[in-house]
Amino acid sequence: MKKLKKINYAACWPYLAVVLFAAYLAYRQMRTGNSIIGSDTIFHFNRFYETEEQIRNGNLSWFMTLYVFNQSGRVINALYGPAFAYLNGLLLLAVGTWYRYQIITSFLVFAVGGVGMYRAVHRFKVRDSIAVLVTIIYMTIGWLPRWQSGSNFTGIGAALMPYGILVACDMFYDKEKRSQSTGSS
Repeated sequence: MKKLKKINYAACWPYLAVVLFAAYLAYRQMRTGNSIIGSDTIFHFNRFYETEEQIRNGNLSWFMTLYVFNQSGRVINALYGPAFAYLNGLLLLAVGTWYRYQIITSFLVFAVGGVGMYRAVHRFKVRDSIAVLVTIIYMTIGWLPRWQSGSNFTGIGAALMPYGILVACDMFYDKEKRSQSTGSS
């Protein structure tokens, strides 16, 4: 039998701290027991409800709306990303209520954005404690919390932005990867 790799607990604590903080931020809404209706909630929840109903009824149309927006056939999800809408429709179908959907997506947005920001800050060789502090600040200030407070799609972009920073760092600072991609030594 192969030996299992030894777990490096020192490397795991920052991720655990970020995930626990994301759970705390989602728990704050859980304590209220209410859904939050913000500036973009009705629009995006209509998009996701549309895909949830399409999946439930087996009547898929990624291009036009069949169940929401007064069944007007508007072209919404085709412009805003049908794959992401169907992913959210599946999640909504699985959890059953808007309240649970908001709790889960809030946690996911905070966790994905927090882990990404920790990795991005850590890439610049910052101490773990400082990297976690910067990450917690990022998770509480700016666009990332906008998903929880108002279903504003900039929160999703803010959750994915640190991964863009990681790619940019690889492009600019990792000479070995850059030379492999160009075929030069």
